[in-house]
Amino acid sequence: MLIYHPANDVYHCVFRMLRILRFGGNRTYTVAQIKVLDFLLVFPQAVLLMKLPIEIKVKVRKDLSQYRGVYNSVPNTEKNFRQHNAFQVPALGALAKEGFLDENQFLSGLIVGTSKKVSEIVADRIEKRNQEEKHLMKIVVEDLGNMSFAGGDGLKSRFESLEYNYEII
Repeated sequence: MLIYHPANDVYHCVFRMLRILRFGGNRTYTVAQIKVLDFLLVFPQAVLLMKLPIEIKVKVRKDLSQYRGVYNSVPNTEKNFRQHNAFQVPALGALAKEGFLDENQFLSGLIVGTSKKVSEIVADRIEKRNQEEKHLMKIVVEDLGNMSFAGGDGLKSRFESLEYNYEII
């Protein structure tokens, strides 16, 4: 039996990363950081497994309760996290090759959006989806995306599955 899941779709990964870039404004991300944010968008219940500051934890429990059961659970977050990389690498490469990411920055490990516009249809779908999931986007892109990535209080150390998996780009 074939089962579709957005996590296993490169094109959906491109769409999610465009959503992150659009919602985040002119932010610069590391490749590892955007991979983490993308993973948390497709598996929002994984945010609940993170060691977060209390003010964010309270917000997360309240705002993410609506996403329970929407996506499959993540029985083995670390394994799914590694498998998800197989779809993220080509998605990021495609975004860079098509001119949506600064290719030189990308090659140095940074994600910087360019001024290239997506089609109006795609832009409308991004905007609609970001509005439908505005609580999730605020938590993932703003609250977690604005945390430093490295260090003891960084995003990487707050989610145990991230501890060693995203050292290699």
